[in-house]
Amino acid sequence: MFTLRIPQKQVPVFRKNENAFKHELEEALHASITVEETGVIEAEAAEAIDEIVLQDIIRAIGAGFQKDEALLLLEEDTVLHLIDVTEFAKSKKDEQRLKGRVIGRNGKMKRVVERETGTSLSIAEKSIAIIGKHENLYIAKCVIEYILSGKPYSAALHYAQTPT
Repeated sequence: MFTLRIPQKQVPVFRKNENAFKHELEEALHASITVEETGVIEAEAAEAIDEIVLQDIIRAIGAGFQKDEALLLLEEDTVLHLIDVTEFAKSKKDEQRLKGRVIGRNGKMKRVVERETGTSLSIAEKSIAIIGKHENLYIAKCVIEYILSGKPYSAALHYAQTPT
């Protein structure tokens, strides 16, 4: 059994349509899930691996992914990774600037990173979440860390386009 907290604004994802998403997860992962209005979620799955996947799906929802994107984590070799923006920022203002660099003008950089790496990104308050296959996720993580470290976009995207 585990307990996680997600932002309150993400709780409706689990409660919409008479808890349809919650029931879908319970059925797919043979789990029991309790969602409180405060954002506290308690869950338990029959198998350890299912519990790990369930934790990642809940974290993905908490990071701002839509439920369809979070459900990609049910696929084999698809994982979630969170990058803490505060590790790269010197101040709150710097956090906003760095997230803006990853998003780009009108979301262009985010879309390019997603397209070039075959991953999905979600930019939350203090983190950037990535969902993708292991090898693609590693490339996306490196590209985002290049951008957060202040390297030029061209260097970051060159890394994404270099065969591994």
